[in-house]
Amino acid sequence: MYIDKSYNVIKEGAYTQVGAGWHSLLDTFYSAVAEDPNVYVIQVKEKFGGLRIYFDHCCIDISKSDEELENYICNHDCASLYNLVRDLEEKSITICEDCGQAGELRMNRSWIKTLCNTCMNEGH
Repeated sequence: MYIDKSYNVIKEGAYTQVGAGWHSLLDTFYSAVAEDPNVYVIQVKEKFGGLRIYFDHCCIDISKSDEELENYICNHDCASLYNLVRDLEEKSITICEDCGQAGELRMNRSWIKTLCNTCMNEGH
């Protein structure tokens, strides 16, 4: 069995995918998973004006044979991580992606984006 975690998005890479206003949200997520080597981030992006964090986990000991893993049950508590990500994604649509101030979804543009009034008026 081979599990490729080479596409793990580290925090510094995630920072380049969204505006600086959401970096504190990423910090919260990455702090929550910092001590868990089994969690890896697949993608971080803005979609429909909100933050999206896609992650997975691998609790499998890849040194074991397929037969040993046949009835393996993962006891990883992913529910709390999924809840955290959902909360961060919901919070993102209230925070300006560019500056981090209170913002709102702006749909009167060619691209849906969460911005504060200042950044909206500056044409961000």
